[in-house]
Amino acid sequence: MKVLVFSTLYPNDEQLHHGIFIERRVLELRKRTGWAFEIVAPVPWFPLSDERWGSYGRFARIPGRDERHGIPVHHPRYLVVPGLSWRIAPLFLYLATLSLMRKLRDIGSGYDLIDAHFAFPDGVAAVMLARRLGVPVAVSARGSDINDSPRDFLPRMQLRAALRKADALIAVSQSLADGMRSLTAPDPAEVVVLPNGVDREVFRPLDRATSRSRFELSGKVVLSVGNLRPLKGHHLLIEALAGIPEAVLVIAGGGGQ
Repeated sequence: MKVLVFSTLYPNDEQLHHGIFIERRVLELRKRTGWAFEIVAPVPWFPLSDERWGSYGRFARIPGRDERHGIPVHHPRYLVVPGLSWRIAPLFLYLATLSLMRKLRDIGSGYDLIDAHFAFPDGVAAVMLARRLGVPVAVSARGSDINDSPRDFLPRMQLRAALRKADALIAVSQSLADGMRSLTAPDPAEVVVLPNGVDREVFRPLDRATSRSRFELSGKVVLSVGNLRPLKGHHLLIEALAGIPEAVLVIAGGGGQ
């Protein structure tokens, strides 16, 4: 069995923790099943790699082909017009990757399945590619792709069509699975709930007293883990804890707007 993973979220040397939960699932599946994997992880096209261009400069520094943990990773470029093109991003992804996807299908043993992560725009593009190439496709939903994207008419229509045509649907939570089913109504699709895994060699319980002493914590402690972005809701927790003055809030996360 050979699986081609399709996602704009896959990590790379410039974005080491970008979608690392996808890579972790790939590595665990490889370990448990012995399946072979290849990754197609499109990145926005940008002509200048200088650090002054921030995240866009990082995109330019990502190589066209790389390897992570012995798995080939391809980074084709697709067109992005900031603030304007996100509604039709699936089309740009499709046009930018069709030639590569066809080539990977036709060389060697090809691949048996397209495994797409993030239903919009990645999943929509992957369904378009799968139908063109005659390959089964599974689409995984992971958050704002189902919670936020369908609020806009055009993404919602694209999602409805793609989710109905996909061969398998996966969600990392029950609420996302319910959202996928509602998008495929009146004939709700079957959705498998497969939560993100946890590496228990990395994340494991430690002695409570030692941990609190290490970070100089006492009394009631509330921990919030997530990127420092408004959609993660840290501000709501800060407002709520204003009524509990004896509580200490610890936020673990990075990034920003």
